[in-house]
Amino acid sequence: MAVIIRLPEVRAMVGLSIPTIYRQMKQGTFPKSVKLTPNGRAVGWYRSEVEDWQASRRQTDKGAA
Repeated sequence: MAVIIRLPEVRAMVGLSIPTIYRQMKQGTFPKSVKLTPNGRAVGWYRSEVEDWQASRRQTDKGAA
């Protein structure tokens, strides 16, 4: 079952500001949000995608060291 998390939990997991999250989404370097309501005002992220993003960042950081 796919778990969807909201912005406060995403921020707590990744340690990024809201503008940075949305900027990276636009650049394609952060997982895209999913609409939770038809008008798109409420959004969330798949926890698994955010966790995969974190894992890829750890791999990148290890490669740079």
